[in-house]
Amino acid sequence: MQPGNRAIPTTSPLASLTLVIHPDQGHGYQQLQQQIQQAIRNGNLPAGSRLPSSRQLAEQLGVSRSLVIQAYDLLVSEGYLDNRPRSGLFVLSSAQLPLTQPKAHNSVPTQGSRPDITPAPMQAFDAGADVDMFPSRIWANSLKRAWLKPDPLLLQGHYSSGHPALRQAICTLLKQLRGLDCTPAQVFVTAGHRDSLTLLNHLLRQQYPDHHWQLENPCYPPVRQLLDRFGSTDLEMDEEGFQPPPPSGWQALVTPNRQYPLGSRWSARRRLQWLETVHNSNSLIIEDDYDTEFVYSGQPGLPLMQLAQNTGLAREQVAMVGSFSKMMFRGLRLGFLVVPTGWIDAISASQQQLGDSASQTIQPALADFINSGELARHLNRMRRHYRRRRDFLHQRLQQHLQPWFDWDLPADGMQTILYWKAAQQTANPHESPRIDQKLQQQLRVQNIDISLLADHYRQPQTAPAGMRLGFSGTQESTMETLIRTIAATLSTL
Repeated sequence: MQPGNRAIPTTSPLASLTLVIHPDQGHGYQQLQQQIQQAIRNGNLPAGSRLPSSRQLAEQLGVSRSLVIQAYDLLVSEGYLDNRPRSGLFVLSSAQLPLTQPKAHNSVPTQGSRPDITPAPMQAFDAGADVDMFPSRIWANSLKRAWLKPDPLLLQGHYSSGHPALRQAICTLLKQLRGLDCTPAQVFVTAGHRDSLTLLNHLLRQQYPDHHWQLENPCYPPVRQLLDRFGSTDLEMDEEGFQPPPPSGWQALVTPNRQYPLGSRWSARRRLQWLETVHNSNSLIIEDDYDTEFVYSGQPGLPLMQLAQNTGLAREQVAMVGSFSKMMFRGLRLGFLVVPTGWIDAISASQQQLGDSASQTIQPALADFINSGELARHLNRMRRHYRRRRDFLHQRLQQHLQPWFDWDLPADGMQTILYWKAAQQTANPHESPRIDQKLQQQLRVQNIDISLLADHYRQPQTAPAGMRLGFSGTQESTMETLIRTIAATLSTL
């Protein structure tokens, strides 16, 4: 059934509107979103109007239900609609905004003006949050509520370990999302992932001066750069995950539920093996709970910290690091650290010595955003959104890049890894530049930046050839352009 101009029942609040979806004029969900948004802004859809369900509107318009869901999700994230559980979608009163005209751009520079010579930013596959979908109006309400009556102790910078309301909210969130039982006293609010590791490293160097770091290889390059300064060795990996080294004077930073960048998970046997290894030793495990918020099929494994509690193994030897950068947006710069009860006093002392680097003023607003259920609703919307983007990327890869690469459809996360097919790789792995490096160089000339898998290994020159493609923060049209350009460039190498 072709989408187009369809009759909508007179009982619907949309009956007075002419909703038209043109297949040849861009994404249908964006067309629908823009038409409903325009109707709200000009008053044709008044505050409190209840919109038809996604299934009803899809049938009325003759389009797919997923198209309507995408349009509704955008309108909710932008603050035009309120999704009330078991009630439906309603137009928000705060969405009645005056229409604004775009500023006209002069085609001829005025006297004394300088032409814009700012170079265009590099295009890339972004594995970050899609900020266009962030519910900024709803977030603004949390900011407003948090600051109507600000906590005097907050204004004085009293909460160096984190605002009490946020520490409690993080406990609730971790229980809901990850099945982790912890108390607010175990939670320390930080300025993000790097700040959490800096705090942990400060504590561990004081408590265990002879310890060294065990790191995954491959891993996130800035983490290796940070921790290599204090001594580190690489963990060995097999088909079940990274292998625990002999328990003698180390702390390991690991990603058992979604390895970065490979996206693999440890087996259940390997998780227990790690806990058994460190039990009754002085070795420690720091779990980076990376990218576990967005799961598209199956269930993420329990955090090692919870598994330690359930089994009684290494209960005081496992800590967990998390961040809000993927759940919210990068600029929030808030993360958290969950530690065993025996670490609380020492971590507090380290935080006092290093100073508080996390913004305290934003923390009560984030607590409100979590406690009101808005973060959970946002995450549900984004799971659907990212799943669609993942599927779009997968389809385009099949169409354009299958002759050169192999890959798996990721069950979770915000990126996928492409491995160069053996037949396409250079016969000499030590040749410089390698085939993946040649592609990267050619694309940079075209203002495109790709993330090479090899750059995540300690020895890039002997690492597998491949690419890391983020899909969560990349528009479909951009992905289409990038993939076509990569295919065209590959055909010339």
